[in-house]
Amino acid sequence: VEEYWRFDNKFEPANPWAQRAMMAMCNVPGKMRVVTGYCWIQQFQQYLVEVGKQFPSRDFHSDVIDWYTSDPNSGQAHLWFVNQSMLACKMQFWTDHSKEMGAQKALNYKKWWDEFVDGNNKAASMTGHRAWHTADAWVRAEAEVAIIKST
Repeated sequence: VEEYWRFDNKFEPANPWAQRAMMAMCNVPGKMRVVTGYCWIQQFQQYLVEVGKQFPSRDFHSDVIDWYTSDPNSGQAHLWFVNQSMLACKMQFWTDHSKEMGAQKALNYKKWWDEFVDGNNKAASMTGHRAWHTADAWVRAEAEVAIIKST
């Protein structure tokens, strides 16, 4: 059976440097034209401040569970847990670029995201340096280019 995905076994969200790396992903450059986004780590940081703790958390798994259970809607679709430990997460952004933009325009825009994510990954510690990005527009654009090249 071919494996299409797996959890990153080097991801250690309890490591303060991994938490900083997740936070860095929320600082999207203006040229990306993000209209709105959901960075759960920012809400988690706010929660820590409200309960008198500091960010990054030194008791991450316990703190993130406390935050999650205090407001499960905030992280429900963005965090994955196994045995009370967070194994994966996602940040989500909406931009003012159309999903239907032309293939070349979409691929050029994808390069900006590649540079942003790659730059953050290079700056991150090995416990949080394998972030990646995806969008419907990238899939459609790459398929369109492949079809055109094959004809």
